Amino acid sequence: MVSQGNEGTVESISLLNTVIATGKGQVVTLPNANLFNNPITNYSVKEYRRLDVNVGISYDDDFDKAREVLLNVLEKNELVDDTQSKTVEILEFAASSVNLAVRCYVKNSDYWTAYWQLYRAVKYALDDNNISMPYPHTEMIIKNDSNSPTVPFDNKD
Repeated sequence: MVSQGNEGTVESISLLNTVIATGKGQVVTLPNANLFNNPITNYSVKEYRRLDVNVGISYDDDFDKAREVLLNVLEKNELVDDTQSKTVEILEFAASSVNLAVRCYVKNSDYWTAYWQLYRAVKYALDDNNISMPYPHTEMIIKNDSNSPTVPFDNKD
């Protein structure tokens, strides 16, 4: 469950509070008054959970090739459920990349294992197919005005 910025597995519920165990090995006691007035996200009710891997590719790269490579990554992973949809589509056009939504479904119990496996596999597959994952950078353009000298500083030695 996730509530009030806390994520963990419910260990107990009493009249006044709910105790959860976090993934970091901590025990957090949440006052029930706060739980009644705030949303709770429960990840364990459903057997399957959607896993999203968002990745950017260069504007110069071939989207269809990238899509094929990424769908192949999903097909090869044994933790990805074959009976549910797999998606690789353009999510957005960002400043330095075309961001893709890579989505699939995995069992709740396999979520984090599949998460790490897929992120690693996506990186290697894109590298192996010469599809770049750009990072933000700044390009400086120096304009030469006809009235200005071609050398920025005159050496008057």
